[in-house]
Amino acid sequence: MRTAPPSIKKAVNLTINAALLDEAKALGINVSRTLEEALAERTRVAAAARWREENAEAIAWQNALTERMGGTLQELLDADDAV
Repeated sequence: MRTAPPSIKKAVNLTINAALLDEAKALGINVSRTLEEALAERTRVAAAARWREENAEAIAWQNALTERMGGTLQELLDADDAV
């Protein structure tokens, strides 16, 4: 996942629950930082889900191969070394 360097900022207009915003400000919560952190996490999770979806066929193929072989290639090589 690519993200913009932290120094590049862009002003945006948002609509947010006024009472929640007031409470956050009263508690000293940095709303911009909180939004950035939450958005970064959501973006990371969504990108990972998209990758899994786009690669589902290859993942299923690899899992089937591992099942047929009785383990991953590394596990099989390690078992062979132990003999």
